[in-house]
Amino acid sequence: MMRKLLIIFFVATVCSTAQSESFVDMSYNKLTDLPDGVNVDGYSIMYASVDDNLTLKAGGMVVDVTDDNGYGIRDAAATFGGMIGMQSFATGTLYAGADLTLVDGDSDTSVSIGYSKQKVDEFSYDLSISHSDGESVFGVTIRIPVANGGGLLIGVADTDLSRVFNIGYSFGF
Repeated sequence: MMRKLLIIFFVATVCSTAQSESFVDMSYNKLTDLPDGVNVDGYSIMYASVDDNLTLKAGGMVVDVTDDNGYGIRDAAATFGGMIGMQSFATGTLYAGADLTLVDGDSDTSVSIGYSKQKVDEFSYDLSISHSDGESVFGVTIRIPVANGGGLLIGVADTDLSRVFNIGYSFGF
């Protein structure tokens, strides 16, 4: 269960930034539509390198699962992956991607398809469908540019388990 939650968070929080050689995204993530008394949230950081139609990425996440009685679990994960676009991410492209997620000595892979326009100084977005270990995730992430290569990240993803909301900041350089 924890492994699935971490994979869902990773798939839901990725946003790449073309026109920039590198970027770092930091996000707060919250699951909703869970059974009463169960709370799940976490933080993630993702580094990516973008070269026209190729994105390579790596990141980490910490997730807390608690209940109203004060019981809880904290877990961490790492992910590595990439996306290949049919054209440039700077102008918008259909892409295919794959990720490897490592949690508690176990690994899991996910595959995705989507459409993404990513540019540091313009409104950007990512629409994706990902599949891993019997779970499908439909996600939308937008990036609103702010000063000096930064951007505000806002995302939502719908899964078989629940809905994930995330908000964060992206540093493009």
